[in-house]
Order: sequence, then structure tokens, then C-alpha cells
Amino acid sequence: RVQVTDVHQQGTQVENSNFQQAHGAAWEYLIQYANATNTDMWINIPDLADSNYIQQLATLILNGNQYTAGLNSNLHVYFEQGNEDWNSSTQPAIANSILAGNAGITQPQEYVAHTIANAKIFQSVFNQTGATGRVRPVVQWQYTTQLAIFDALQWWERSNSDKISNYIYGIG
Repeated sequence: RVQVTDVHQQGTQVENSNFQQAHGAAWEYLIQYANATNTDMWINIPDLADSNYIQQLATLILNGNQYTAGLNSNLHVYFEQGNEDWNSSTQPAIANSILAGNAGITQPQEYVAHTIANAKIFQSVFNQTGATGRVRPVVQWQYTTQLAIFDALQWWERSNSDKISNYIYGIG
């Protein structure tokens, strides 16, 4: 990830190949901005971030580090898995497609399962039960394929005997 101590906040071309997303600003700057403007955070979690990365990100947002305080306790963090995972012309969509194929499920199902797995990690770090606390995971999908995402949400509930509302704050 881009670090506070990096010379610039753009990443390099080499780092941005093969889905190794390293562009954008350091997470610390996003936390500082939210705190300074007293505004909730909206973040996009990199598609291929592993559970350790997600846990460290959630911990950073909650507690901060030597460069920043954690997110103010009155603010929320909304997160979306990837960015435009429905858009087949983007790298996140390609990554989602590969993950779905490896798991033998549809792309919307992979997206929902991935979002909920990350929601569980964030909820654990924030010591939160349900999706209406400080952590507010959202599912975003292309309007023209909205039924696919509704089917994926229902698939997840049937497969897990649990309510989607325990993990997803909203859909768009």
C-alpha cells in the first residue's frame, strides 16, 4: 500500500500491474481528512487484499498509528469491496471474475461473499454486532444487472442460514 513516508501518493507503474493496486493516497491521509472535516469515510477495499490486510486496515482506521489518530468516534466508515466490480472492462472486475471462477460461483455471488467476509473482519475489530454501527459495508452493482445482485444476496442467505442485514448496511 502507499505509505505516509512515500515520496508521492501515486504508486509506480510496476506496482500497479497484475492487480497489485498501489495508487492513491495513504490510508492515514484519508483518516486525517475525515477527522478534519468531521465527515464519514467511504473507502474501497482492494479486491485482492487478504484477511491480514483487511484486519490491519480496520485496526488502523479504529486506532490510528504513529502518523494519525484513529477515526473520530462519532464518524462512520462505509466500505465497498473493490470499485466497479461489475464493470467487465476494469481490473477489479477481472479479479472478481477469477475469484468467482476459482470458487465455482457467479461474479455477483463472489462479490457478496467477499464483502461479507470483510464486513466480519471489520465488525470484529470494531467490536460491533450488525451492520448499523460505525462500520457500514455496502454492496454496489450495476443497475442494468440489479437482479443478479439480488439473487446473490438471496443465495448468500440460503447458503449461510443468516440474515444479510447482519453484515450489509445498504445496496446501491
